[in-house]
Amino acid sequence: MSENQPIILIVDDNDVNRDVLSRRLVRYGYEAETATDGREALSMIRRKDYDLVLLDIMMPEMNGYQVLERIKEDPITRGLPVIVISALDDIDSVVKCIELGAEDYLPKPFNPMMLKARISASLDKKRLRDREQEHLEEQAISQRIDRELNARLDIKGITRVTLDWAKRRSGAEAILIGQVTEDGLKIIDTYGCSEVHEYYPSGYIPLETSPMQRALETILPQSSTDRRDYIMPETRKQVIMPIGRAGQVIALLILESQTEELFTNQILSFLTRLSDKAAIALSNALLYEAVQNANNAKTRFVSEVSHELNNPLTSIMNYTKMISSVGPVNEMQEKFIDTITNNAHRMARIVADLSDVSRIEAGKLQLEMEIVNVNNVIDDVVASFRQQIVDKGQELKLEVEDSLPQIWCDRNRTTQVLTNLVSNA
Repeated sequence: MSENQPIILIVDDNDVNRDVLSRRLVRYGYEAETATDGREALSMIRRKDYDLVLLDIMMPEMNGYQVLERIKEDPITRGLPVIVISALDDIDSVVKCIELGAEDYLPKPFNPMMLKARISASLDKKRLRDREQEHLEEQAISQRIDRELNARLDIKGITRVTLDWAKRRSGAEAILIGQVTEDGLKIIDTYGCSEVHEYYPSGYIPLETSPMQRALETILPQSSTDRRDYIMPETRKQVIMPIGRAGQVIALLILESQTEELFTNQILSFLTRLSDKAAIALSNALLYEAVQNANNAKTRFVSEVSHELNNPLTSIMNYTKMISSVGPVNEMQEKFIDTITNNAHRMARIVADLSDVSRIEAGKLQLEMEIVNVNNVIDDVVASFRQQIVDKGQELKLEVEDSLPQIWCDRNRTTQVLTNLVSNA
């Protein structure tokens, strides 16, 4: 429905009737347009959005019934209310008009007060239907934005979705979205203002203008018509939408227009909702980025620790072998050497486990599959623990079927799993 005067189309082949209705509608505060027959009326309805049609029935070539039927058949004009005003006042004519979708019916000659009341009621109902339709459309758009934002965990992708919707719904000539940092506003994405990279070659815009400062302090939309605040020289009005979460602004959406009237309350309301949705998505993306960075740091740490431990372990094991090979050792020395060797092997397994964790997280763990005799694997694992079990005064009871089938596996990884199970027992 028109935001100012409702526009009403009068369809009547009688000049006097059209004139009388037109003058009366103007006195009621409406804008009136006229059509002399049904074909002209349909042509006008296709070209322009009317709020109401006053339709006569008895017309040449195409009567009112046919016009009404055409209006209600078209999905685009189906919601257009039609009040039939006709000299046909029999009940059959009234019923037929209502069945075809007429909003109301008035007999000629019409009562002016009744006409005014029926028009007002029809327009009120149309306003309600229009608002309901707008609400449904906004809901659908809101759900679509949610889907597009929630499908991403990268900052660049989220800001691109946000910028695209801001461009689509605001009509702004220049849009910039940036992340708030200690060094200033980090430029992430732009539309219609690629020159900004020439103005700020560092990629950061100082957070110095009054609107920016107010947006950061209040976490509320800010506007400016001061040229000193603009990013682009042609701008006549600037709007800054803070993208904030939990009392903290994480980004700014800056829109600039060459006309001061562009940013209506309806557009600002949409931009506010868009910013709120973007804030949630960006918070999740920043959290995901922090987790990824922490995981990468952990992986690097594990890799470095494994490397640093491997070098002295190799030396310990080599020198232990050398001690045993250079000459005879007494029983106590042999026991010490065995203890050193067993613990060195145990530490080597721990380092290997750490390395495996890094490979698994990096997706680089490779398995060397082969046919393996399970009994042999179990014997190897038990043998590696035999001295350790004796030293601790423990007993290992082994119950294994001799007829276990061969399996397809990675021998080293299977040995590693069984070793961990025994060492944790």
